[in-house]
Amino acid sequence: MRNPDGSRRRKFGIWIVVGFGATVLLGANAHLIYVATVSQSACVSHTRSGDAQNGAFSAAQSSCSP
Repeated sequence: MRNPDGSRRRKFGIWIVVGFGATVLLGANAHLIYVATVSQSACVSHTRSGDAQNGAFSAAQSSCSP
């Protein structure tokens, strides 16, 4: 016959692991949202349109002032 305390302990352990995984997932998503809203990535250095060299790419439409 199984020990009921062992089964209860196993279920508790599983819920601890599931809770930890959900916490990590929510934390990672919160960090991604934070970085997306705080970062100022509108202007990044790149080769200007018309100044492209062999092997270099330029932005299709730059939002940066020259």
